[in-house]
Amino acid sequence: MKRRTGRLLLTLLACIAGNELSFARDSLNVHGFLPAEARFRLVNDYLMVAPVMVNGYGPYDMVIDTGSSLSFIDAQVASEIGLKEIDTVDVYALFGVDHLKSSVANFEFAGKQFEETGVAIQNLAMLKQMDSKIRGILGWNVLWKFNFLIDYSRHRLEIHETSEATEVSGKRVPYVRRAGLALVPAVIRNLSNRELQLILDSGARSVVLYAKHLPLAVALGEQELRHSTIATAKVHVVHVPNMTVGAHPVSEVAVELLVGTEDRQFHLEDGVLPIRLFSSVYFDNSENCVVLNPHIRKK
Repeated sequence: MKRRTGRLLLTLLACIAGNELSFARDSLNVHGFLPAEARFRLVNDYLMVAPVMVNGYGPYDMVIDTGSSLSFIDAQVASEIGLKEIDTVDVYALFGVDHLKSSVANFEFAGKQFEETGVAIQNLAMLKQMDSKIRGILGWNVLWKFNFLIDYSRHRLEIHETSEATEVSGKRVPYVRRAGLALVPAVIRNLSNRELQLILDSGARSVVLYAKHLPLAVALGEQELRHSTIATAKVHVVHVPNMTVGAHPVSEVAVELLVGTEDRQFHLEDGVLPIRLFSSVYFDNSENCVVLNPHIRKK
């Protein structure tokens, strides 16, 4: 009888401890001391795909793309959930410009609500060829609204709502916002003597530069074709021994020099920088800077 009573007491204590732990975690989440997070999978080892709710429907697999100023919904999904066109928008990309239908939608991502967000409606067949489950793109018009960590080793994106919860150490690289995107300074001495301004792009697989912005003396490498939802473009691939992003060195980088982008009269940037070059990146959007390969310590 005593043995049974002891077991019941242990069980009761375990239940109380579990409930207290659950309550503590919930309380910490309410006050922002534990980060919200989204698990993502990688497509082709660089494209982040995570679940997103749209107008209460889903979740849908969407690309998390810091290099896209807008968010996108596949035209078929828009039709299925009754998302109506309310305007049109010109979407500029590396390969040209596209004229698309646009609307507004309510997104839910990593447990956070983002209401009345601008969204372009497009046939995303090119992305669906890479992964048949992709149904949209969550762009910078959502991602800039919070601080977050992208951790490729753990396939996790953490949203940090307060600096009190996390200590981030590492060299901070300031970025400037142009045309709704984040640009960081980079130097590639083998290609240009001036400082380049590159879009921080989680949707890019390699460094891309506009060839017309580089000195005429630059020798073009082997020619390849790149396809997008807008057009097909010609690139020349060159290999450089090193480049510097802020004060962060990166070795042995393949750079694609993009030619034939006459569709856009001017570019506010010199190209794109894939953040997959780093194992993790912390976006401090409250201070307009990033930390490459940061050390994160939970307080």
